[in-house]
Amino acid sequence: MGDTSENVIVAVRVRPFSRRERAEGAECIVRMKENETQLIHSSDPSENRSFFFDYAFWSHEPLATPFASQEDVYNVLGTRVLDSATEGYNVSCFAYGQTGAGKSYTMMGTQSDPGLIPRVCANLFEHVDAVAVEKVKHVVEVSMLEIYNESLRDLFNPALKNQRLRVREHPKTGPYVEGLTPMVTTSATEVQTCLQDGLKARTIAATNMNAESSRSHTVFQIHVRSLIPHPQRAKPLQRRAKISLVDLAGSEKVNDSGVEGERLKEAQSINRSLSAFGNCISALARSAKTSKKVHVPYRDSMLTWLLRDSLGGTARTIMIAALSPASMNYEETLSTLRYADRAKQIRQRVTLNTDTDDAIIMSLEKERDALRAQLERLTTDRSSILSQQPAAVREQEQRELRERLE
Repeated sequence: MGDTSENVIVAVRVRPFSRRERAEGAECIVRMKENETQLIHSSDPSENRSFFFDYAFWSHEPLATPFASQEDVYNVLGTRVLDSATEGYNVSCFAYGQTGAGKSYTMMGTQSDPGLIPRVCANLFEHVDAVAVEKVKHVVEVSMLEIYNESLRDLFNPALKNQRLRVREHPKTGPYVEGLTPMVTTSATEVQTCLQDGLKARTIAATNMNAESSRSHTVFQIHVRSLIPHPQRAKPLQRRAKISLVDLAGSEKVNDSGVEGERLKEAQSINRSLSAFGNCISALARSAKTSKKVHVPYRDSMLTWLLRDSLGGTARTIMIAALSPASMNYEETLSTLRYADRAKQIRQRVTLNTDTDDAIIMSLEKERDALRAQLERLTTDRSSILSQQPAAVREQEQRELRERLE
């Protein structure tokens, strides 16, 4: 009921050169034209590659036309997130790429130029209210966590950062984090305040490749529950949706990033979890091409286990591949593009969230509406189909339809 089969939506975005890349005389190796992204090898044309994705955002040169701003990315992808949630579907959006490729800028942005997550928060209540019918009530809860060295931390309760949170399995809704602090919000301002409080508790550090490198994966979730009055029931219909917005830490070569000690341990943990993430994407892409059952190693990492519903479950999923334009990062950018190319092959069984009784009622109401439409066609189209049948046959068909509607 409300189930559809959909591919993961994949977008790519290329950032401007960093100061370091400019100082080293880097060449731009990424080209974009409409949905095509080309990767150009600076010395060997036989190594050039072309990829096609749902969206390609050119953000390399601010004065170029067209240039994809933060607002442009939100207008294309952020509105899709909110549309899906208000329709009653779970939806996930995450950014993937090497460290310093622009993932956090795309997802979080800056105070003067906010990214996807703050813009979704800012427009959430306005969007929900715009599509709501009269007397519909909404309950909005938010939570925020980071996965640091394979441990879960509640970013709304940083005082308990040494407390070990666990991922549990709900038989209907899938993986969830036990003991995570939910915050009930009543306005966009409250949602944004919660987000900013959580960001302050996130683990970041400077490396050679990124002055503010995320040392953990950050997951910001919004739960929207809509209570819809029903004219024939005392209990309202319930429609639920979960928005998962994920800022992944970037993969990094430890020789290039210059990390050691605790930073080295963090980098190794990040790389292991991203390797598990990539293995799940590869397995799901293989599964889409065969009727045979393919094992997907979700349990190899806390990240993939928590995002199981986003990767191969019932949620609508958007992946943003963040690309470095610099020639010295050719191999890393090619790896990111290959992962993105695999991800677009994944098919999700997207499911509308309703309580069991509500789902049955909605299905029956949909069947009733279809029967009414059929009866209307039989009644009004007398000049064609009905006029060619004996009166007794027409009356019998209409009588049967009325009995099914009653």
